[in-house]
This record gives sequence, structure tokens and C-alpha cells, in this order.
Amino acid sequence: MVAASARNISTIVYRLLDEPEGLSVVALQQELGIADRTYRKYRAFLQYEFEPFQSPDGGSRLVETGRGEERWLVLRSRA
Repeated sequence: MVAASARNISTIVYRLLDEPEGLSVVALQQELGIADRTYRKYRAFLQYEFEPFQSPDGGSRLVETGRGEERWLVLRSRA
């Protein structure tokens, strides 16, 4: 992962932990200056490979809700 990607992933993780109501996908893409394809790559990494976001049942605590431009990225609680 190159430096810009690592910085963007770190920003997403921090924001998800800081904003429990979730993040608007469109606003996040604009803030980071990334395309939808790059966002999907980051989301997949965080959902399937980022161990701190894994639930005890083996699934991911990170979910995307909504449709179209109304999409939100939300980190579900551990409980």
C-alpha cells in the first residue's frame, strides 16, 4: 500500500471511530479526492482484511447502507 493509500485508510478508520453515526460515502470521496472505484477498494480492505473491524462471528463490523448517493459507511459496535 502506497503512502497516500495508507493515509486515506487511516483517515477513514479515525473518522469511523470518531463518528459513530457513520460517514457519507459521497462526502468521504470528496474529502479524500478519490473515485468510487478507489473507495470500494478501501472499503473491501477494511471489511475483509482489517482485523480490528472483524466481529467475533467472523463477519465484518463495517457495513455500507443506503443506495446511490445516499450511501453511508457505518462501523457497528462490538456488542
